[in-house]
Amino acid sequence: MDYYNMTPVSEKTLRYYDVQKLFSIAFEDRKSRRTLQYAVDFLQIRKDEAFHRAYADAYYTARILERIRNQKVFENISFDTYHLPRNKAEEIKVCFADYAKYISREFPDKAAAMGDQEITAARCFLCGAKTRKKVPWFTNNGKHYYTIVNCPRHGAIKGKIRLRRSENDRTYVVKTMRQVDAEVVQDIIDKKNQVRRTRKERRHKKEGFV
Repeated sequence: MDYYNMTPVSEKTLRYYDVQKLFSIAFEDRKSRRTLQYAVDFLQIRKDEAFHRAYADAYYTARILERIRNQKVFENISFDTYHLPRNKAEEIKVCFADYAKYISREFPDKAAAMGDQEITAARCFLCGAKTRKKVPWFTNNGKHYYTIVNCPRHGAIKGKIRLRRSENDRTYVVKTMRQVDAEVVQDIIDKKNQVRRTRKERRHKKEGFV
């Protein structure tokens, strides 16, 4: 739309339905992402049109959405971030059944984003209570940050921050918070320990110990 100088659908962050995500939530494991043809075959929808054509794929999408009877599934909206929140008031803060998502406004750079208290806040997304840090925020690649906190009421919660570049070559953040079990907690602890070992090895190598 930009290329052809068309009027944008909206100047704000768009909400939309991701049929792959909704199909997974309604009929599978919430994590897998299937093709449109797989969903059509799974639901035994009659194939009247060839796939990979705009009209046909829209038609099949409608037929799949018709089969989702549980209306709560449609609470799981997705967000197109081509147009990001323009200020703090427009930031996206939404709580789903099993996790919360936060999409920030733009920041000049990574340091400014990670220096914002809202970005690194880790209250319980279910009850709003203060949490106790088990694993402080850390990164293993400079783009993804992780934390584990404990809520007195809801137990272990994993936080994940994704640093992304905007169309304006600035930085914005997508943060998720979700309840996790002991296996996920241990996985994050192992990941942090690996980061520590890697940094130690690099430091020793630099100092000539290796």
